[in-house]
Amino acid sequence: MKLSAFALLLPYLLVIPATAQTCGPVIDIGGTCDLAALTTALESTSCTIEQLFPQQDAESIAATVAGLCEYDAPVQYVEIQGTFQDDHRYFDGGGDVADGEYGFEMDTARLNRFIKNSMGDSLISWPEYEQKEEYNAANDYGANGYMTNFNIDRNAEKGSCQMNTVMCCFTDSVKDDLVDNTDVCHYDLASSPQSNHVNAGWSVFTEDESAHCVGFTWKEGEASDIYKGNALFYASMYQTATKGYTSNVPGAPMCACMEQMPVVTEAACVSATGSDLNYKFIVDRDSGEVSATHSVTMTYEDCGTDLNTRVKEVHRGTSIATAIDEYLVGSNNCDEVNADYLNDEQLLVTSATTRFTNIDGAVEEGITWKQVFGKGIFFLPPHLDAARADEEMRTLMEACVEPLGRQCMLLRKCPSCTSEVHRNIVYQRLTPFPAFQEGISTADTVDIPNLFMNQWRENNNVMHVDYELYTSVSDALAKTGEWQAPDYNNNNNNYGFPRNSGPIVHIGNQWNSYKWGGGTAHEHGFFVELSTFVIILPYLLVTPAVAHLRHQQRQLQECEGSNPETCGCDVVLQDDYRGTISSTEDGYTCMNWESQSPHSHSRTAANYPDKGLGDHNYCRNPDGEPRGAWCYTTDPSKRWSFCNVPSCTPSTTTTTTSTTTTTTASTGASTTTSTQLPTCNTPELNDLDELDLRTVLKGANSNCETALSKKKVLMIGIDGLRADVVGMTPLPNIARLKRLGTHSFWANVQSTAAAVSGPGWASMFTGVEPSKHLVDGNGDLRDLASPTVFKTVKDAFDLKIAASVSWHPLVNDFINHEDDTTLDASFLAFSDSAMAAKAREWLLSEEFDFVFVDFDGADAAGHSLGFDGYLASYQNRVVEIDSLVGTLLDAVMETSAEEEWLIVLTSDHGGEGTSHSAYDNYNRKIPFIVASNSPRVDVGFMPLADPGSQMDVLPTIMYFLGGESAIPDDLDGQVFGFKDYTRAPPPSPPGACIPDANNCGCASEKQADYRGNISVTASGKTCQAWSSQSPHSHSRTSANYPDSGLEANYCRNPDGESGAWCYTEDPFSRWELCEVPTCDTA
Repeated sequence: MKLSAFALLLPYLLVIPATAQTCGPVIDIGGTCDLAALTTALESTSCTIEQLFPQQDAESIAATVAGLCEYDAPVQYVEIQGTFQDDHRYFDGGGDVADGEYGFEMDTARLNRFIKNSMGDSLISWPEYEQKEEYNAANDYGANGYMTNFNIDRNAEKGSCQMNTVMCCFTDSVKDDLVDNTDVCHYDLASSPQSNHVNAGWSVFTEDESAHCVGFTWKEGEASDIYKGNALFYASMYQTATKGYTSNVPGAPMCACMEQMPVVTEAACVSATGSDLNYKFIVDRDSGEVSATHSVTMTYEDCGTDLNTRVKEVHRGTSIATAIDEYLVGSNNCDEVNADYLNDEQLLVTSATTRFTNIDGAVEEGITWKQVFGKGIFFLPPHLDAARADEEMRTLMEACVEPLGRQCMLLRKCPSCTSEVHRNIVYQRLTPFPAFQEGISTADTVDIPNLFMNQWRENNNVMHVDYELYTSVSDALAKTGEWQAPDYNNNNNNYGFPRNSGPIVHIGNQWNSYKWGGGTAHEHGFFVELSTFVIILPYLLVTPAVAHLRHQQRQLQECEGSNPETCGCDVVLQDDYRGTISSTEDGYTCMNWESQSPHSHSRTAANYPDKGLGDHNYCRNPDGEPRGAWCYTTDPSKRWSFCNVPSCTPSTTTTTTSTTTTTTASTGASTTTSTQLPTCNTPELNDLDELDLRTVLKGANSNCETALSKKKVLMIGIDGLRADVVGMTPLPNIARLKRLGTHSFWANVQSTAAAVSGPGWASMFTGVEPSKHLVDGNGDLRDLASPTVFKTVKDAFDLKIAASVSWHPLVNDFINHEDDTTLDASFLAFSDSAMAAKAREWLLSEEFDFVFVDFDGADAAGHSLGFDGYLASYQNRVVEIDSLVGTLLDAVMETSAEEEWLIVLTSDHGGEGTSHSAYDNYNRKIPFIVASNSPRVDVGFMPLADPGSQMDVLPTIMYFLGGESAIPDDLDGQVFGFKDYTRAPPPSPPGACIPDANNCGCASEKQADYRGNISVTASGKTCQAWSSQSPHSHSRTSANYPDSGLEANYCRNPDGESGAWCYTEDPFSRWELCEVPTCDTA
């Protein structure tokens, strides 16, 4: 129990009235002040404890003695400066000492007097104040008077000194220069709301600012506990008075228990120790009043080590020794610690190196990223000096030229973007950036950060000439799937990257801006690829090598019995394959793994020692590609591709619908008869919202079969659904489908008729072009000359088929006109909701094997007011349809136990304005999704080079139901999205170049593909060798442009000129175009 509040304010003496005149005048009780020590000391006198404190019972006497020992014997901290407010303001970084009106010497005079006269022989109490008692009791800080900075009450709900450690951090000095002994990393503002008056927030310190931190620690019950008040004075007010140290880290207290202080790299350590400590009780002979005092000799010194080490020594074996590393993190560790803090605590990232996985889930081994700036959850401003910000970013992006032969990639991550293809965009620079000039890019200058942040301009930034955009890192590395629809901010508006650029057509509102609101990229970060191949795996409890070895051993045990010389085990993604196949599935010859030409890379035997690499060109999978073995190719235009390595599985006895067979993986043999394939291990389609089949299907054996009686098909057609609108609009149910299979937002409609419903639906139903099925418009639907998918399925498998449609001609003029016995049920709805309700009823009944539904609302909205994702009328209809799609998926979930489902979603055409017949991407690009719980269906998206088409519907459904033999001949479509089917290369579109690199150059490539030996210009001048710097010095070398064929003195186009060219041997004519033939077109 503590004494009444008035006792705390007495300068040195606490008096207690007494009537006993036989006690005293001085009672020496030794080095311990408590009731037991006092009672023992009285035994050698004629005074008893009851005589010393007459008229008090035993409990009161105990409380009185405790109060005298705690508050009277030592010097109260409040006595040093004089008031609670002075102490409170000082420890928070202010007060008269920091900003007083009389000057530093005057304002610290009282401190200096105490240092001179009392510091060396005074025991100083822990700071406790009358003014805090009521507040602390009412606000869960305990029954005490402790300042919030130093609340050591372990019984208090909001006690703040569990680590028994205090630190002061100063950032300025009014005397000599501040001794900078640490780096400040970050600070959680919620740690000290009583100091900064902020409930929540954070600060990250990315610049090196001067700070001096010093602290001390104590252990309860030991000498350091007795003298902790002295140590506090020495670490704080002594440093201020003698060295001039003032000012707190912004937002943090200047001195407080460690839990309330900023995270820093290190801190100095001090200690205070006493000797000859002795307590005395003094009795006034006249009044009988009792007081207490003490004597001591104090020593103040440095610990001889840093604070982190000292804490671990004092608290060895306790949680404090471990926890100190969270506050004192070690020299040069701020970047890594800040990254962890913002990632783990604030869900952010900072400029520290961070690993990413690309959009399609494949791990990009060896690639690390450094953030350069960002907004929202990725908040990180660039340097305030624009020239420095540009220099830092320029240096980072150019760092890859020497080791990789290209500039480093720039990645924008944008989780808030509504278009999925904009959530991860890779910018690959092709040409050197021009010189820096702050502000908007000109013909000769650029401000690189501003180009991406606010002013996405075409100057020195032309797609296919100066840069390419990709939807994933793997596409960028493979140089495939380049975006085709650039857009720029060629006025003074503040539209940043990438304006309305899109893969096929413009997609709006995905741009970022650091000056304007608007756009959906309000949560994004820009990251530059680092040229060093550092793999950061902080989460491993064992070393990466040991972890990899254990993982590899476990997986190889599952492959026991396979033959790595002839096949690759699917469980380890063919990591075990050691055969001699040396060509890719699309016919390219593999490049030697030890070679760096024509493609530089890091997949070498030195970097991947246990992966079967070496001085050969055999297919391998050193880095865990999900589809298995692969290789770099010898073709400069094709970086890498997968190989057609057979899959082998462990010895397994499998049961099929017709026979029981045993397949032995060790033989490497494979069979083609479907009844001899193992049964697919199909996961239940029980939660489309949560189930992500990437983890289930990657590496799963796709060489399997499921009984026809277990297979079901849901085909969803959405009339007039424009591809880019699906990409830019939040559609949660279509997103559910995407997670379950392969999707394309840039699939093609048929190519020989206008983009109208008749030929679109006919090609979807029949798998052939209008030139074959003979439906060219909406007026000749009954001319359909090819069998529909419904008739084909009925004839081949005799399944029960139902169709619920909103556009009635699909049943009346196509399906029933062809054969009115094909459908087992049909429903001609007059609204999308009615159509969906009937289809849902069929799905829940489990009566039908194949259900087709047609939504017409998007097409109606487009014809009414426009096919445009920015129009509420069109977008709202698409959102409504997505909701109805969700009801169908829910029905599938309810009934799909032990079934294998194929769900196909696509459209008949796109649209622009209020029509859809024009020959452009707005009209002729559509979404296409194939979703399934079958391990045969791949997960990801189709490349731009082969985006699929609506004619793929029929062959995909037939392949799912009956394998390759079930697909009719002479189709124009192909199977879409299946891992166990290899698609043929798509035909060249009309007008496409027919390449012949040795003899001509494609106009579409500006002859950049030319690799012939013409070596004179159009005017007859001899070309200068690319390796020569005379008579013209230049930067167009094979080192800077490694994929441009810069050999000998042959005409080439490495940098996007209008055609092939060369430097000349004429000193007065720097360069000229060559007369290289232009290749023919299809």
